[in-house]
Amino acid sequence: MKNKPFGSTGRERSIRIQVRSRLRRSPILTATAGEKKRSLSQSYLDATGGRPGKNRAVIRRFTAPEDGLYLFKGRVNLRLNSERGDGISIHVVSSRQGELGQYQARNKEERIRIEKIEVKQGEQIDFVVSAKQDNRFDTYHWPIEVWKVRVMKNGELDGLNAWPSEPAFTASIARWTGPQTPWQQYAHALLISNEFMFVD
Repeated sequence: MKNKPFGSTGRERSIRIQVRSRLRRSPILTATAGEKKRSLSQSYLDATGGRPGKNRAVIRRFTAPEDGLYLFKGRVNLRLNSERGDGISIHVVSSRQGELGQYQARNKEERIRIEKIEVKQGEQIDFVVSAKQDNRFDTYHWPIEVWKVRVMKNGELDGLNAWPSEPAFTASIARWTGPQTPWQQYAHALLISNEFMFVD
């Protein structure tokens, strides 16, 4: 199966700032338990944002499916009581080119736009979010848009293809297709019974 462009990092890694992710490796971002069950120090990602841990960053990773000129953009907002926290640090890092951008977000919207970046197929772009002194009130909203673009004669950018992070994450969440009929339940019960375990 062809790997999807968006994913979470699967191993600890060091970049210019020491940031680490404890999210398990997956071809696409995976869902986590409900926020009410998480401790304040626990890091997580969901379809539209997440929260860094107190001592660990969270990272969304985009793997370029093809060569080209790319645009990375998005708007970062801290969700609740952001004025009571000290904000978050954001780094956009390329596996081939190093750090592409560095930002801070606290109690106002932070717009992120990195454009006209030449990217090679297989190059990985990490969107790193880490806490500052602590991660209280650091739950943030940041859907990421990745565009392959071309520069038109008037200097403006024309979008050729897009890989938004939110649908890629949402598509990875398991969903029930609906309740099973009595016959379907009966078939499943038979499949796990002793009679089917020892077929001659």
